[in-house]
Amino acid sequence: MYILFENFRNVDTYFMQRLMAMAVRGEWVHCEIVFNEKNNVRASAWDKSGVEFRNWEYIHYPERFELYPLPSEYWLEAYRICQAQVGTKYDRLGVIGMMYKIPVFNNERNFCSKLCYETIQNYTSLDLPIERSSLVTPLMMRRMIINQGIKPVPLSVLNQ
Repeated sequence: MYILFENFRNVDTYFMQRLMAMAVRGEWVHCEIVFNEKNNVRASAWDKSGVEFRNWEYIHYPERFELYPLPSEYWLEAYRICQAQVGTKYDRLGVIGMMYKIPVFNNERNFCSKLCYETIQNYTSLDLPIERSSLVTPLMMRRMIINQGIKPVPLSVLNQ
């Protein structure tokens, strides 16, 4: 099991790159859980589709991503909790709350870093700081992982 972070430079348009970087106060604007145990299927929340699984696709610009291994003794439980979230709509209001550090809680919606934080906090042995999941940005999530002493691995681990 891994967590994948996407850099704002991977976003299609210059305007959206800047908007997303400003919104999350940093260069890492998206995150996903990658289940190598399930043929590298990715779980996250996306703006247009909400929470879903996507098949792994070869990453053409690996410098725009970072991949970190996660302790995966409970990967199946993590996979199942992500699976239970499939179909949950994207939480745009929650993202706005995250931007302004105003907790907006909506059980029926989700966004990428909230899903990743809750999954890692509840289904790995990592000792992440206790935060309101609705306020965790992808940048904060990345810092939490790095502060655990976890080093990034090359995308070639999955780009096969």
